[in-house]
Amino acid sequence: MKEYYLKLVDPKRDKVLSNKISKMLKKSTEEFKASKGGHIPDWIVKKIIHKYYTSKESIKKTFKDTGYRFALMKKNKPIATILISKSINTIFAINSKNLNAKQKDYPNAYPKGYHCAINLVTDIKIRKKGLAKILLKKIYEEYSPLLKGKGIWMRADPPYHDAYVKLGFKHRTKYDVFLPKDVELPKTFSSTKEFNKKYICNCKRNKKQKEFSKTRRYKYSIFTLEFPKR
Repeated sequence: MKEYYLKLVDPKRDKVLSNKISKMLKKSTEEFKASKGGHIPDWIVKKIIHKYYTSKESIKKTFKDTGYRFALMKKNKPIATILISKSINTIFAINSKNLNAKQKDYPNAYPKGYHCAINLVTDIKIRKKGLAKILLKKIYEEYSPLLKGKGIWMRADPPYHDAYVKLGFKHRTKYDVFLPKDVELPKTFSSTKEFNKKYICNCKRNKKQKEFSKTRRYKYSIFTLEFPKR
């Protein structure tokens, strides 16, 4: 693990590094596209995800004041990254039109007492090397004084449920998100039922969610990861 080091990125000063992180994020989310076997219509990836969540502007401007951008580095190259909110009251995105929202305005929608986190990504060329786990471990070891909450919470896209579980996250099913009935399906699926059959996990759900799963496409799993006791 000595070959890796952690960097707290300053978007104003670390412009070259910020650009490299944006490039890594975009490459990783390319696989979301339905045309590449993913679970999201291509236009949403291009016009929403890449514009609002992985762009250079999102790193340098949108989230620079509300979040800590961490990068796991190897020989001056970012190989993993995550964005963690400075305040436990910050929600980075309700949707692309409502960024840097306040959790107090959505009191029952997300786990309380946790820092919001997004953009947990490793370099697509060197996945399955435990880099995300190393990144999270180093953040707590080196920057825990910055993080006063109980841990972090994250939204996970449907295909990545098992990956988060392996990282030690707990699936908080009562907060999971389902889309409205009329939302467009990826072209690779003929029905909401087919999509949900492939992606909904076997975790225990309440009655309302079970009903949603019959008619509404599954959008996000909500996970929490506890920080070690101080």
